[in-house]
Amino acid sequence: MKEAAAAKFGKVIRNLRKERNWTQYDLAAEMDVDAAFISRIERGRKVPSLETILRLAQALKVQVLFGDKKL
Repeated sequence: MKEAAAAKFGKVIRNLRKERNWTQYDLAAEMDVDAAFISRIERGRKVPSLETILRLAQALKVQVLFGDKKL
């Protein structure tokens, strides 16, 4: 189940990145991480921490919601 959730999350990140016409390198630079790290997240190979999820949201200018509460 963990792998399926990671893959689904990775697809969301990939779609948000592509909507902005960003490469993985662009997103990585925005977050000050390696592009390989972004690739692992997008492929569902890396389960990101909550801190990383919040950093992704900030870089992509989206909100993270838990129910109806904004994180």
